[in-house]
Amino acid sequence: LPNAGDEVIQGTEDEVKRALINRKRNQDLASLVEDVGAINEKRKLERERREQELKEAEEALRTGRVIKTNSSLLTEIDTVQDETIKTLRLIIKADVSGSAEAIAGALEGIGNDKASTKILQYAVGSVTEGDVALAKATEASIIAFGVQIPKSVVQAANLQSVPLISSNIIYRLMETVREKVSALLPPIIEHRVAGEANVQQMFEIDLKGRKVLKIAGCRVTNGTLEKNKPIRLMRDGKIVHDGTLDTFRHLKKDIMEARKGMECGLSLSQYSGDFLVGDVIQAYEVITKPAVL
Repeated sequence: LPNAGDEVIQGTEDEVKRALINRKRNQDLASLVEDVGAINEKRKLERERREQELKEAEEALRTGRVIKTNSSLLTEIDTVQDETIKTLRLIIKADVSGSAEAIAGALEGIGNDKASTKILQYAVGSVTEGDVALAKATEASIIAFGVQIPKSVVQAANLQSVPLISSNIIYRLMETVREKVSALLPPIIEHRVAGEANVQQMFEIDLKGRKVLKIAGCRVTNGTLEKNKPIRLMRDGKIVHDGTLDTFRHLKKDIMEARKGMECGLSLSQYSGDFLVGDVIQAYEVITKPAVL
């Protein structure tokens, strides 16, 4: 349709058709030029943003300061946390702002009073080398949701030992982050008793240099005593000594283990105290388990 102000002239049918075709072509060209201009402007802003992020990250690497940014696509969450709490710092990149906010909300609640997450920032767009530099400067991991990670960025992250966590499914990101936060917790240490022996009497053997070796005559009542396992001397339910076996014999023969029902004589390394009738010798295993949230 003609626009207001257009001239109306008379012409043949072919002339009118050519005029309409030329008009449509001119409109398409104008629209294309406008779109190209918008695309170029967007690329320029993105390039400037990346250059600024990289510049600030490099500055942070030199000075150790916390990076601040004024990008409209970037939202920072600055929270004060107890220094005694171990934190997994995260930088989130997502396809749209709604996803970035949802991921940040889901991940910031992971943890407890000993280890937790800290969202340094979340932003819209692909992961960039500026993000990697920022993560390196702040010792953070990068979360990528619904966005591609260019090979050059992956190489930069590997070179700088920056963890990259990528998925299109929120609960998988949550599982991975929960595992990493759990790894920050101190491990669970358990002592499992492998064998017990009751002390029935104590012998004293004179050694050279006026030294006396105190030997506990024992009977194994539970499990197996093994010479290569940690040993503790229990008295009235309390630990008197924790160490290792020194002398360990059965009928004057050195042995490596004594099973339930066997009698044995033993001494403890770095223990010169007395053994009392009724004391318990325990062999135990140290079991380390990863902590869980």
